[in-house]
Amino acid sequence: MQPRTSERFRYRVRVFFAGIENDVEGEGTVADLSKGGCRIESETQPPIGTEVKLSLFMPDFSWPMKVDRAAVQWVKGETFGVRFLSLQSAQQERLTRCIMKLKQQAGY
Repeated sequence: MQPRTSERFRYRVRVFFAGIENDVEGEGTVADLSKGGCRIESETQPPIGTEVKLSLFMPDFSWPMKVDRAAVQWVKGETFGVRFLSLQSAQQERLTRCIMKLKQQAGY
């Protein structure tokens, strides 16, 4: 497991995920978020190393934020962590705005 490179902020939104090269899929709740990844609580846990697509249902828009590729880094119980590998530029900007807002709310 690689060390965390960006600060995570508590953030709870619904998420759907689906495997890119396997048939794993599920839904859950994002428990925290950073510019580089997130922690997901779900009854379905993809195996470590699985690459998934994510749809995060954030309150800033009526449509979900899409992460084209994320890799499962760790699994513990009903929680797993993913590292974002690929986001389109508009989605990256949306994530950056969200992180800036979370930092401001945390007093940074």
